Amino acid sequence: MRGFLLFAGVGLAVLGCRTHIPVVVQQPVQEEAKRTTCSVRDYTSAVSLPSGSRDLGKIEVPRQEEEENTYTLLQQKVCDLGGDALSGTRWEVEMGQPHPRALSGNAWKLP
Repeated sequence: MRGFLLFAGVGLAVLGCRTHIPVVVQQPVQEEAKRTTCSVRDYTSAVSLPSGSRDLGKIEVPRQEEEENTYTLLQQKVCDLGGDALSGTRWEVEMGQPHPRALSGNAWKLP
């Protein structure tokens, strides 16, 4: 009987001390495709741009409550297109409306 109790005690001790270590598969870190910071240069017209600049097209953002926020949104749109310059910024107005409806400009990628 004493041998059985010793065997049972050792068996319980082994089962009680059993440690389960879960396998964790780490996903590879992916580089973000977007730039974290972007600087946009503002040119008065396309003629002022350096030679070799690539036109990304006309862009437009809706007018925000604050003019500064509208301009920041326009710059962010240039960055989203992969550009770093802006030319010909102008307010888009409609006849009879008290405020402009949008801010537009031409996005560019400098050489």
